[in-house]
Amino acid sequence: NTFIELPLLPNPFSWFRSLRPSRMLPLIAFAAPFMWFQFMQVTLMSFETRMGSAFGAMSLAAHQIAYSVWRPLIILCDPIMQAALSLVPACRAKGGVGVHERVRSLAQAILLVAAGLGLATGMLGFVLCRHLPTIFTTDVAVAKEAAGLAVPAMLSLMALGIWYGNQGLMLATGRARLLAMLFSWNLIYFVAGSNMVIACKLTLFHSWCVFASMHAIFALIVSIVLRLPGGVLHRARRV
Repeated sequence: NTFIELPLLPNPFSWFRSLRPSRMLPLIAFAAPFMWFQFMQVTLMSFETRMGSAFGAMSLAAHQIAYSVWRPLIILCDPIMQAALSLVPACRAKGGVGVHERVRSLAQAILLVAAGLGLATGMLGFVLCRHLPTIFTTDVAVAKEAAGLAVPAMLSLMALGIWYGNQGLMLATGRARLLAMLFSWNLIYFVAGSNMVIACKLTLFHSWCVFASMHAIFALIVSIVLRLPGGVLHRARRV
């Protein structure tokens, strides 16, 4: 085992001197895509709340119920991302002949599990969205509208299985900056789609359809990027 001895600070103000630009700027540059990614996610959640409130109090209540069912279920897909972050770098670190093909095979296996988990989570989400709203409210109309969001909620959860797998593969292969740039698409698409739904005087159901299609399209975009040159799923040409 290797132990790293950390020197004690000689006085409480020494850490100020350790915050030198030469130390901090590379760290900030490395963390910037992750911070931007998290900022975009929080911003997107704010627009999701706006989407729910645009159709009146009853629809907002239905939106919050469906969202309360949907939100915990997406956590079921998070272990796929964590697995990719752990397994892919370890596989690449082994090196040797054919390392790209080994990593590629591992990535394919991760995405296969992600697709299966997404399918199972989506089906579970459909059942829960149909039967749990009455636990959250005694208002029959609100419960009925919330249950009516089961289909887009299911499609969203299915797409998120691939989404989380793709996200893990992108981060595991050092492509956080590109992933953050691609994530901007979600915000643009969702805001534009939601505004169109409102302009056309459609319903909360249609806004949730925009929500689900955003997840599906982003999963498709990142899947394509992973298969382009430089991506972990790119098939190298044999000479």
